[in-house]
Amino acid sequence: EIRIEPIDYDGSKRIDARLWLFAEEKGEYIPTKKGFTIREDQLDKVRGDFERACMVLKQEEERNK
Repeated sequence: EIRIEPIDYDGSKRIDARLWLFAEEKGEYIPTKKGFTIREDQLDKVRGDFERACMVLKQEEERNK
């Protein structure tokens, strides 16, 4: 599963988006190295990039109907 969580890294507020997998031997989900962290000052740009990417996907979906 993908988890998106606010974190504090060396006193800096960030958003962490990470893939978590269920570890049978531990009986719980653990984070993997697959993911990314966004600084607070990067949030507006990343949000806009995600919105543009979603629009492109929707446009491609409409063309493929």
